[in-house]
Amino acid sequence: MSEKISTKTFFINYTIFAGIILGVLGILIYTVFASRVAWNNNLKYSIEKVLEENEPGSWSVGSPIEINNPLTLRSGCYGARNRKTGDMHYAFITRIPTVYGPMGAVFTCTLEGEVKFEGYSSLHGRILKQISQSKYDTRLQYFSERIPGIIGIEKGEKND
Repeated sequence: MSEKISTKTFFINYTIFAGIILGVLGILIYTVFASRVAWNNNLKYSIEKVLEENEPGSWSVGSPIEINNPLTLRSGCYGARNRKTGDMHYAFITRIPTVYGPMGAVFTCTLEGEVKFEGYSSLHGRILKQISQSKYDTRLQYFSERIPGIIGIEKGEKND
């Protein structure tokens, strides 16, 4: 025997189901936005640490800069000011494969598009010296050439 449900009961059940789905989606969206803040803060801290190790007291890292590129899933870009010269730069961090596994590589980029490799965010001491001595690492050269395009600046032109 088949039971018929009334229209009122159907809409009540449908509303409860839709409310549960919207509640779960709301929680997921909240966690994504909350984790984005933590992600940006941790990337900023990593950049500050590398810049401070290379040139103590020289850099001030600002807020994140949005870049519209598929590499933003594994990269971050921040405004940075060189305290000694007063020049503005971009501080860029991205994950690069190394002998020791994927590492966060930190680069600085001038507003004209000149890129300089600063170091790896999770390597320190003797290992950092060993891996950084390879100045002709093709992975570093590849990203050094791509970073101005990723950030969205034209090489050779002054960008704001």
